[in-house]
Amino acid sequence: MRNWALFSIAIVVGATGCGGAGGGSSSGGAGGGGGVVPASGPRVLLESKPGQLELSFLTGQGRSTFAPGDTQASIEVPDFVDSRGAIVRPPLDAPLRLQLNGYQNSIFRLNADVSTLTEAETGRPLNSRLFQSYELSVTSILSEGFDSSFESSDIRGIPSVGYPINTRLFPGRYSNLQLFVNDAMFSVETDVDSGTSFYQFNEPEFQRANGLDLSPRISSSLSDYLTFDLRGMASADRPKLLTGRDAFRVFFSGDNYALASGLGYTDVPAGDQTNGEFNAVTRNDLDPDAAANNLIDGKFSLPGQLSLVPGVQGSTPGTYSLLQVNPSDPFLLSRITSLQGIWREHHKLVGNMPEAMAIAFPSSRDNEEQDVVLIRQTLERTGSTVTAARVTQLYYGVQNLNTGQVRLYPLRNLPTGSKVGEVFATVGDIKDRSGAATVSVQQARSATLSGLAIAGFPTSVPLVIYRY
Repeated sequence: MRNWALFSIAIVVGATGCGGAGGGSSSGGAGGGGGVVPASGPRVLLESKPGQLELSFLTGQGRSTFAPGDTQASIEVPDFVDSRGAIVRPPLDAPLRLQLNGYQNSIFRLNADVSTLTEAETGRPLNSRLFQSYELSVTSILSEGFDSSFESSDIRGIPSVGYPINTRLFPGRYSNLQLFVNDAMFSVETDVDSGTSFYQFNEPEFQRANGLDLSPRISSSLSDYLTFDLRGMASADRPKLLTGRDAFRVFFSGDNYALASGLGYTDVPAGDQTNGEFNAVTRNDLDPDAAANNLIDGKFSLPGQLSLVPGVQGSTPGTYSLLQVNPSDPFLLSRITSLQGIWREHHKLVGNMPEAMAIAFPSSRDNEEQDVVLIRQTLERTGSTVTAARVTQLYYGVQNLNTGQVRLYPLRNLPTGSKVGEVFATVGDIKDRSGAATVSVQQARSATLSGLAIAGFPTSVPLVIYRY
C-alpha cells in the first residue's frame, strides 16, 4: 500500500531584541550602529538590506525514492511573528511537498528587517535581530493508500509553547536554521472512547532529531561565506582538501570555515580547474582549544551572470552544498544534500583595501569573541577598481573585543585546529560606523591590530568588522 501524508505546518517565531516589521522600537538586543562610514581606510560594503533566514526542512527516516509505504507532507506558508506581534511571511505560492521518509532539503526563505528597526533604549538602528522561539502547528495530515485513505485534522501531542531556538539575523547576510521532520514523528492511533482515528505527535522523536535532548536550543548558523583567493600562497602554506589536493580558496562566515579547489582558475593544475571540491571545517565549540577539527565533503559552483534588462547585467553569488551518505543506498555510494549556502569574494565586499589588513567576523552569538583573518595580498586593478586580490599570507584566529587579546594561527593549521605557530596580538582603537570611539561590541566597525611579530607583516594593520 502506498501511504501519503499531507500536513500543514504553521511556525510562529517569537523574537527578542527586535522591533516590529514596520519599524518602531524594541527591548533588549544588540546596540545600534547608525552614522556614516568614514571614507578613508578599508570599509565593509555590505548594504542595509534585510537579513535572510533560510529555514531548511530536512526529512529523513525512510527511502529517498518513491515506493509503496512512502509518506509525503504538504507544508503551507509559515508565519514568523516577533515579540511585538508583527508578522513576517516568506513568499510561497503553493504548499511545499516533503517526502517524510525520504531525504530532502526544502527551504523557506524569510527576509526580516534589521537595521531599519531601532532599539528602545538608544533609538539607534539594530545591529542584529534575535529570534528565540517557534511554535510548531500541524493542521492536518492525509494518508492515502492504494484502496483506502485517512485524513484528519485531529493531531494530538504538539505542545502549545514554542520550542527554544537561537536564530540571529544580520543586515545583508544569510542565516540557516535546520529543522528535522520525519514519518516517525506522526503515527495513527485510535481513541479508546470514540473509536475514531487520529494522529499522535511523537515529541521525544522531534526533540531527539533536532538535538533538544542534548542542547537547550536549536541554533542557526551564518551560511554566507566570504572567500579568499589563495593562489598567491606557497603550496606548503595552504591546507589540504580531503582528496589530498591543495586548497585554492578559504571561506569564513563567523560561525564556520571551509576550503575549496581552484575551480574556474586557469593558472592552477589542470585537475583543479574543473574540480568543484568543497570541504567544510567542523569546529569543536565545547573546547575551542582542542585540535579536533574535521572536514565535511561538499561541492561548490561559481558565481553566475543575470540579464536583468536589455543591456544591464547582474550577477548571482557562488553557491555550495554539503553532502552526506544516503542511508537508503545499500552500497553507500550516493550522496544527499545536508546544507546549502552562498559565498562572495572578499575584494567585492571590502573597499579601500591596503595590501596588509585584518577582517573580523561576528558569530551568531554576536558577542565579544570574533573570528579574525589577517591577510597580506596582491591587488589587481582596472583603473581604481580592484578586480582581483590574491592572498600571499594568511593567518586566522580569534579576537576578544573586551580584553583586546588576539590569537592567530597559520592557515595550514585550519583542517586540524593545531596550535603550532600560534601568534599573539592586540586589538584596540575600536570605532563605530561614524568613526567615533566605542566600547560596544555590536557597534564596533573598525579597529587596529597591533603587536604583530610575523615576517612579511607590519607591526600594526587596520581591521574592519564584517557587518553593515
